[in-house]
Amino acid sequence: MGIKEWMAKVAAKVVLTKPYRWFARRALAHFTFRVWGYTQFPMDLYWNLVDAVQAKKGEDKPGLFVYVAVDRLALSYLANHLFSDCEWSHTGILDVGDENNKGWATVSMTSAGFTRKPLLEYLKMTDSFAVGFLPLKNEEAEVEARRRLAKIEGLGGGDAVQYDFSLQINENVLAWLKGDGELEEGFKPLKIYCSEMVWMVAADLEADELRELKPHWFIDRTVVEPDDVAEALEGNFLFKG
Repeated sequence: MGIKEWMAKVAAKVVLTKPYRWFARRALAHFTFRVWGYTQFPMDLYWNLVDAVQAKKGEDKPGLFVYVAVDRLALSYLANHLFSDCEWSHTGILDVGDENNKGWATVSMTSAGFTRKPLLEYLKMTDSFAVGFLPLKNEEAEVEARRRLAKIEGLGGGDAVQYDFSLQINENVLAWLKGDGELEEGFKPLKIYCSEMVWMVAADLEADELRELKPHWFIDRTVVEPDDVAEALEGNFLFKG
């Protein structure tokens, strides 16, 4: 038996244990930091990224620019990668700014909550970054997706919107996003995680040609992960670096 086969067998047993289930559900996402080294995104590719996105933006098709990223020395990524072949550890929506291309920013859920960070600043925090175009059904679908995102951001910063470290999908939050009512007191503060936010913003609005972005079963619950977002974007990536 080779070392990889042995490690796979050990990992399969570990993920079934109660301690790992507790760690994966309650603690893993807290360790999104690295304790040594520097991130390695090649900043000389920045304008390649910008040019690729601007070219797609010029087509004026309904959709969202979505990114996936990874810091390969973050403790959470290292721990998760022991038990899976995950490629990406974070995802969010890329705001491509106004008509003058000013104000590009990553919009996502992080351990600090709902976060809007200038693109250049974010790239300095990652090793690899990829942007894809998430095509939506029509202009009305794009308006609805942006309304949902604005609804999350509209709750305000601070403690109003928090990262869900339990990685538990809440269908009640999706129903609230789709509707017009206020968030029920029982669901305040709003708790969601990065890939869950992308999924909820685009849920039921995707164009037919897009691979279906949907949650899957992991250990003891239904989740949607950054790799699920990347798989849905396959064939629609504009830049990888």
